[in-house]
Amino acid sequence: MKTSLLFLLVTSLIFISGCAQQDRQTGEMPAIQEEMNEIPPVQEQAVNATIVKEDTTSIEASAESTQSSQRDSTSSADCQPNDHPVFTASFTDIDKLARISPIGGIMVGSQSRSYVGMKKDGNDFSTLSPVYAPVDSKLVGIVYAWRGDKAAGVAEYRLDFQVSCEVTYSFDHIPQLSDKLSKLAPEKPADNTHDNPITPVLVEVGEQVGSTRKGLDFFLFNRAKKVEHINPKRWMLDHNTVADCPYDYFTNELKQKYYSLFTSAGGFVPDVKTCRSASRDVVGTLAGAWFQGDATDRQGAHLYIADDFNTVDMVREPQESTDKDYGFRLRDANPSKNPDQVKVGESVCYSDNTRFAYFQVIDINKMKVSIASGTCPSAEPSSGYEIWER
Repeated sequence: MKTSLLFLLVTSLIFISGCAQQDRQTGEMPAIQEEMNEIPPVQEQAVNATIVKEDTTSIEASAESTQSSQRDSTSSADCQPNDHPVFTASFTDIDKLARISPIGGIMVGSQSRSYVGMKKDGNDFSTLSPVYAPVDSKLVGIVYAWRGDKAAGVAEYRLDFQVSCEVTYSFDHIPQLSDKLSKLAPEKPADNTHDNPITPVLVEVGEQVGSTRKGLDFFLFNRAKKVEHINPKRWMLDHNTVADCPYDYFTNELKQKYYSLFTSAGGFVPDVKTCRSASRDVVGTLAGAWFQGDATDRQGAHLYIADDFNTVDMVREPQESTDKDYGFRLRDANPSKNPDQVKVGESVCYSDNTRFAYFQVIDINKMKVSIASGTCPSAEPSSGYEIWER
């Protein structure tokens, strides 16, 4: 899938990195990517191990690009229209939640997914936390698959639910199902995370559907609410076109509780809480997604850059897997300005103290970047630039 990244991530980032790379090249939600290594450590004094998840994302990546059509055919059967259902029950015991990373992350598996971390029970995650249906739903799919190294024996579930003709939601990385749902699940884990539709089963609001230890991925699709991108032709996958913030569908009381737990991928707690969007594009600035040639979110070279509250994150995924910069990732823990503040004609450099990326926004649809080892240079590099377009 993807080759190793350059540096190991601190323990507090393993959960989100682990859930990382999968969806970008596949149509399915981030799950976790098997060969995705970790990113350089961020100097934030936050969550040492409140979220720790196995690094197992890539196995799901190759499978997920085929899943959208399967889910469409499953979830469209016998549904009732409602483009903004209200979720009235918490999806877990709120007092067991440690933190929530909202959608729109860059150095994660998918910008559509929210990554949820549970509190430790003493020194470990030995105690299971319940996972509940937040609204009356139909369970329309159960995926049971190996995550990461099969030899390590890590097999987890993804549960796909339909609420209305427009809205579906999913919980991923569930280690244990309820007795009711376990009877419907595959007996043996698969080697991929392709959708596994089942005959729809009614699940009542507040009903326990499974349990988790360290955390889970939570994502929601609303086919009546399209994600806004600068160049819509580049975007094909559900995770990038119809994903929405799941917490905005809860009652206001529950929504505010979830929002209060929002943190960056590195554990920083922002003063201003926002669930962001699956698109980080900002017209006329550096922020968002960039491509080369006829690339799309399914194939070809693409680059993502945006802030994660107090850091700036960049991911570069090239045209060919043999590219020496394949899977290049960089996090600047002390950026001079955020990408959405870098306007046309302006330049900026970001560095993790071992590598740097020097950007210049040429016009609203074109920028160039020079990537090299070391810290940010005192002057603009004279060569080694790549051209990227919206």
